[in-house]
Amino acid sequence: MREGWNIIIRYDEDLYGFKLWFIKRNHDGSIEYIEPVNPMVTHRTEIGATFPEPTIRVTGMDARGVMQDLVNALVASDFRPDEIKTLDKVLQATRDHLEDMRTLVFQALLPPEIPPPRLGVDKR
Repeated sequence: MREGWNIIIRYDEDLYGFKLWFIKRNHDGSIEYIEPVNPMVTHRTEIGATFPEPTIRVTGMDARGVMQDLVNALVASDFRPDEIKTLDKVLQATRDHLEDMRTLVFQALLPPEIPPPRLGVDKR
């Protein structure tokens, strides 16, 4: 765990869900953490009532780092916006198409006994 805020996300098979920690590692090696929040405990308000306090408030120098760590942890756990998932599929289709085109070009240009070179395209 690096110094500063760390967001940790782990899938929990027993819950069919995930666990999330906000942990800050200080320069002296000690850690601080945000107390557990239960998102299943809710409170109802009447229409027109004062807007409630935020569930989590991050301010000051840590705010941007915490939010960036949260985004990084979500992406690392395969939680990504639908737009990015769509772009990833388009990019993979483009890579596959380019690989197919390279194969066709090299088959047409090289003698059959020489295999076409791989040009660094990572097929996933």
